[in-house]
Amino acid sequence: MGGLSTGALAVYTPEEGIKLETLMKDINTLRGSFANDQGMNRAGKIILRNEKASATYTTEIIANMIREEAQGRFESRTSIPGHVQQGGTPSPMDRVRAVRLATKCIQYLETHGGTKAEVHDNPESAAVIGIKGAAVVFTPMAILEATDTDWENRRPKQAYWRNLRGIVDVLSGRKQTFDAADLVDDNEIQEQTQGHGQGQAQEEPAQEPTGERVGEEQIQGAA
Repeated sequence: MGGLSTGALAVYTPEEGIKLETLMKDINTLRGSFANDQGMNRAGKIILRNEKASATYTTEIIANMIREEAQGRFESRTSIPGHVQQGGTPSPMDRVRAVRLATKCIQYLETHGGTKAEVHDNPESAAVIGIKGAAVVFTPMAILEATDTDWENRRPKQAYWRNLRGIVDVLSGRKQTFDAADLVDDNEIQEQTQGHGQGQAQEEPAQEPTGERVGEEQIQGAA
């Protein structure tokens, strides 16, 4: 989502990793892009790299590779903003969403309340509220722990934004570097959401879950 909103030329994520072949293709794309910008207003290019994308190809190494292969035609600069998702003053959308989530939590407690024995025997009595696609849903902890969570990397197994991955490459002119079959379909997400039998869709735009994604680093190419 960050790459789509910033118009990045490429985005390196932990889900796909970074390969030398991919880096060389992206450098060639940079060359062609800057060559086509001759005589025009050149505002530079951005490459986003997640800090967990690769332990070998760090931000500095990638920037140095770009600088070396550019042969003086363009340069590369790095910017590591760190953890910028700690938040500040809540936006109106944040406040509205907080009220909606709190209201649904109270409704859920009222619906699933009962005696101690009934609550103990009901697997849906322990659940987590969240957003999948554009739906506000409750996911039972048993399902969340068993099928929905990548515990080693501390992230969801299914990322709703992955089916938008190809749009970034199309807009930047970059060759497709992923297997389209690996992308998650919106219908699949909806089926999984309905399969949990919890929550109702909320008519509001989906946003990147705060705190679930680690900080991202920028590599900027400037003519």
